[in-house]
Amino acid sequence: MLARDRGPPEALLLRGQHLPVRVRLVYLLLTTKDRHAELTQDGQLIYHLPLSRKNIASLIAARPETVTRAIKELGEDGVAVFHNRKVVVPNPAKLYEEARVEM
Repeated sequence: MLARDRGPPEALLLRGQHLPVRVRLVYLLLTTKDRHAELTQDGQLIYHLPLSRKNIASLIAARPETVTRAIKELGEDGVAVFHNRKVVVPNPAKLYEEARVEM
């Protein structure tokens, strides 16, 4: 019964190892949005992350190389573009769509 219970959205973080790295990275962005992002007048989210890629990898339980690949994929798909510690999310709706994962 507990395995099938979806619980609150935060419970997905407890099952993090079973989620793709790309999704874990998106969850990290969404959970840090209130503290490290600002919404511009044209609707973009601009993050100023106080974390290196190595720290991000540690937080989401992934290898740094895998995080780098996920960052590249998110940029190519136009979801989130990383420039060192600055992250630009041109369309926040795409970021939220990435977070919707069926398990």
